[in-house]
Amino acid sequence: MADPPRVWHDGLRRELLAWERRADGWWAHLCHVAMRPRPLRMEDVFETVEDWQPAAAVQQIDGEDYSQVPRKLAAD
Repeated sequence: MADPPRVWHDGLRRELLAWERRADGWWAHLCHVAMRPRPLRMEDVFETVEDWQPAAAVQQIDGEDYSQVPRKLAAD
């Protein structure tokens, strides 16, 4: 997969890295880049933020291709 497709989550456009099936349902592995201001150094820092969210909390974006997003079962 070249570039992960994007989804909406909590007002942010995020990349969808994978789907995971857990005992309590499907989860989405999400990623985005966030800017963190560092006022004492007069510069901003960009960092990658990754987390898992319930699949029901994300919305697909028209025109994105989700067919290549990996799907896996959670390890018990």
